[in-house]
Amino acid sequence: MDDSIQEFKKAVEVGPNSEKTRSNLGIAYHESGERDKATVELEEALKVNPRSAEARSALGNIYMDGGNLDEALFQFKEAVKTDEDYADAHNNLGNAYWAVGWREQAVSKYKDAIERNPNLGVAYVNLGRAYGEAGMLDQAIEELARAERLNPYMPEVHYYMAEVYYDKGMLKDAVSEYKKSMELYGQDAPPDIIAAVNSRVALAQYKAGNHDEAVSGFKKVLEIAPDTALAIKPEEKAISKTSSVEMQKEMIPKEKALAESYSLMGDNDKALKQWRDVIVHCLDTVDVPGTHIEEGTVEKARSSFNELFQADAIGREAQGVYLRIGRAYLKRGNLGEAQLELKRALDINPTLLEARLELVKILIRKGSLEEASLEAKRAELLYPSNEEVEILLGDICLKRDMLGDARVKYNESLELSPRSVRAHNNLGVAYVGQGRLDDAVMEYLAAIELDPTSPKIHMNLGRAYYRKGM
Repeated sequence: MDDSIQEFKKAVEVGPNSEKTRSNLGIAYHESGERDKATVELEEALKVNPRSAEARSALGNIYMDGGNLDEALFQFKEAVKTDEDYADAHNNLGNAYWAVGWREQAVSKYKDAIERNPNLGVAYVNLGRAYGEAGMLDQAIEELARAERLNPYMPEVHYYMAEVYYDKGMLKDAVSEYKKSMELYGQDAPPDIIAAVNSRVALAQYKAGNHDEAVSGFKKVLEIAPDTALAIKPEEKAISKTSSVEMQKEMIPKEKALAESYSLMGDNDKALKQWRDVIVHCLDTVDVPGTHIEEGTVEKARSSFNELFQADAIGREAQGVYLRIGRAYLKRGNLGEAQLELKRALDINPTLLEARLELVKILIRKGSLEEASLEAKRAELLYPSNEEVEILLGDICLKRDMLGDARVKYNESLELSPRSVRAHNNLGVAYVGQGRLDDAVMEYLAAIELDPTSPKIHMNLGRAYYRKGM
């Protein structure tokens, strides 16, 4: 790039009134990261020729990169007015529309760009990306395939194809495309791009159940860019600077990836902090008339959002985040904090079984058996054929010395799931309490057959044998 800049500078010295040479020098400066110098040269080009669509469009790109979307929109619109047939300007205007959340206008501009230049591969990439994020996955694949036919060496083609495959559940294909994009980006790619691609590979591995590969991938990402929110796409860095609520909403699932990775790697403190950040971000992105959240007022505002959350996609995100925060507190032994977060999840969605089950477990550990029984019975009404609910009801009965009722619940659980280790073991405990040692031994042996590595079950069996005098 230095050589090209030097040659363009010489060209400007020879012909300072050439709009083309000024534009070329400005574009070269921009590509080398020297935005201020690029702006000067492009503005000089526009002084020479105010109707230069190329200079206008290039100047708009500089404003886009700097997060000044209003000025970028102005420059791109002027470029399109100046030269209606300049495909790049239509494509760039589409990018600006996309960045401020005007999706339909963005798609329309990408199509305009393709109509004017059917060989403009980047326009197909952008259209494919737009279709993919709109859930039109088959159309996205068609557009990205067209881009690949034009230029198979664009890393963005493979990146967005991987995104579509990921969303379709085609995880093996997704991993393959992510890796292709990384190969094409090369070693000179910025750390945030490397981190983004590698994190998506790790997430795909995680979703596919390949947890060892996923953990390895997450660790690699955190080594490359420890402060980078995993799975945030490179082009979304500019989007995050805007005030668009819709675009901010899109960032939340990406930010969750970092929290998921910390949880997966066992770094509970960092996971807990990240989940907290996500839920505050969820609150910040919901527009409630008459409600203004300022720093320190999140707790006060939270109840205002619950009704809206129930009907909003962010609500589905929020309930899951509260659940994960609760589990993180539970791992740290903070039962009160965990209970509070789980109740918040249930305020948003009272039918969220996982949250109610975790809440029952906490109440049992705290000795609040009446409340635990009430919550477990609510879960049973909602999910009458869930073996975990029946086990917990049995555990509550066991704690209250209601051994016959406990046996009934454990047997109901085993009818639903005959291979439940916990149900067999806990049924054995109930039998011991009733003095039915032979029945207890049978249940412990059944549990050991399913899980021969559990020291707790072996200990219970040993105690039963001891009481039998064996």
